[in-house]
Formats: sequence, structure tokens, C-alpha cells
Amino acid sequence: MQGKIFGIKGKLSRPAAFGIYVILIVEDDPKEAEKGIKAVKEKGCVCSSASLTAPIGAVSTLEELREHLDHPKVVWDGVITDLYLTDEPVGLAVAAECKSRGIPCVICTDRYRHAESQWWYKVAEELGAEVEVRKDWNAAVEKLIALIEKKKALLVEKKE
Repeated sequence: MQGKIFGIKGKLSRPAAFGIYVILIVEDDPKEAEKGIKAVKEKGCVCSSASLTAPIGAVSTLEELREHLDHPKVVWDGVITDLYLTDEPVGLAVAAECKSRGIPCVICTDRYRHAESQWWYKVAEELGAEVEVRKDWNAAVEKLIALIEKKKALLVEKKE
């Protein structure tokens, strides 16, 4: 794997009593990635970033993203991704990969004009991804935590 996941020693798990979740940020703009990391940390979660241009972690292909998701020392609870990475809607491929792995995903983008009528919005909905169209990282984190909690509740129901 080309990228590194910084600050991780041993396998990360979330102590249920603290409600901590491990979240991956996929963003091609280093300043936006930092905003995402800050928003995640403010909610008491652990964060790593897979940025196409920042040294926080390097993901430039879907295969590299898969390597991040397959990291043996990390159990990802959720992913927040930008929609357009290097001028292509790679965020949809990220959402599809997350869906195939059962990982909740939020697409955080600034493509807000008539978002509900855009083809990508429909695809995102089909993939089960939430969409935050005003590039509001705090709102994206809140949406992701709600998805994680919903998944967690469903797993508890199945066990009962």
C-alpha cells in the first residue's frame, strides 16, 4: 500500500461505552480533508484520511482505497467521501465499494444545485449513501454517525 494510516498502533476498535467510531475521509483537497478530520474528531471519533494529494494517506485508485479498507489493523465504521476526485465522480465508486462491504458511507460535496435531479444523486441513493451537498463536514459526520447507529441497531435486532 502506498498510503500510510498515521497514528494507529495495534488494531483499532471502538469501546461501546464511549461511542467512538473509526471513520475514513476520502478527499482530494488537503484543506477540505483537514476540515473533515476536524469535524470527525470534534464528534469524539477516530479519523484517518485517504487524500489524493495530502501526505495524510495516499489513495489515487479504487484499488488503493480497497487496500485502506482492508488494512489489518483498522475496523472502519464508516466513510465520508468527496463526490468528484480528480474531476471524475469517483465518490460513487467509493460508495459502491462501501456498500459491498457493509460500511456506511456519506458523500460530502459542493454540487448542490438541483442535486436531487442530478444523475449522480440517484446513483448515490441506490447505493444507500447519504449525500451532504453543501460540503458541510459537521453535517456529513452527523449523517454518518446516524447511519452507523442505524446499522448497529439492526445488528442488535438480528442477534435478539
